[in-house]
Amino acid sequence: MVDHITRIPAAVVPDRAERTVEELFGILARRYTRPVREKGVKCFMIEDTGRARVFLRRYVGEGKCESTRVGYHNVQKLVGVHPNPKGEDGCWHGVPAEQLGVVDADWPTACECGYQFTDEDVRQVFCDQLYAGTHPEQGPIETTLDDAPAGAIWRASWYEQHTDYTGPDGLALVCMLPGNHPWHIDGPAMDGGRWTRTGTPPALTVRPSILVNNPPPYHGFLTDGELVAC
Repeated sequence: MVDHITRIPAAVVPDRAERTVEELFGILARRYTRPVREKGVKCFMIEDTGRARVFLRRYVGEGKCESTRVGYHNVQKLVGVHPNPKGEDGCWHGVPAEQLGVVDADWPTACECGYQFTDEDVRQVFCDQLYAGTHPEQGPIETTLDDAPAGAIWRASWYEQHTDYTGPDGLALVCMLPGNHPWHIDGPAMDGGRWTRTGTPPALTVRPSILVNNPPPYHGFLTDGELVAC
C-alpha cells in the first residue's frame, strides 16, 4: 500500500496544463500538511533562598504619573542583597532600615518624571525575594518571582494556613505561565471553580485547562509537568 500519494482535487489546480511538478507538490504541501505542534514548556521547581534584593523606595499614592508602570510617582533604588528569612507564619518581614545603615542622603529624591519628593512622602524598605532552581534548558538560575520564567513552580507558603488555597497535600503551588502570568494552581478560578492536580511537583497534571484572558492571552494544559498551549 502506498500511503504517501494522494489525488490532487481539480479545484486545487484550475489549469493543470500550466502547472509544473514542483508547483503541484507545493500545492499539496500547503493544502495537506498539518501544522507542527507547538513545543511545550517543561516545569521546574524554584525555592526561596532566604535572601532578597533590597530597595529604598519613595512613592506618592495619590496623583498621576505617566513615567511609571504603577501610574503614580514611584522610584526604587537598589542597595544590595541581604538575608530575609521567612518567619514562623510563612511570611517575610523585611529588612529594617536601621540594619542597612541607611542615612537620609541614600534615599531617592525624585521620580523619573521630575517630581521632587517631600518629607511627607512615603519611605519604604522594599524587599524582592530571590528564588533558585534548575531550568530544564538554562541550568541553574536565580530569579525573583516577578521575573521567573515560564514553567517555574514555587510554594506560596503564605497561603498554606488557609485550607481554601491549598491542595490535598497541604501545599499552595503557583506556576508561571507563558506571558508572565502567575497561576495559583490550588486557588479558586475566576468563575469560582477549582483545578484538580495530581502527581509530584514539578511533574504535575492539572485539570481542567487554564485560560488567561488578560494580554497576552493563554490557553493550555499542564500534563506530566509540561505546559502545552491549546
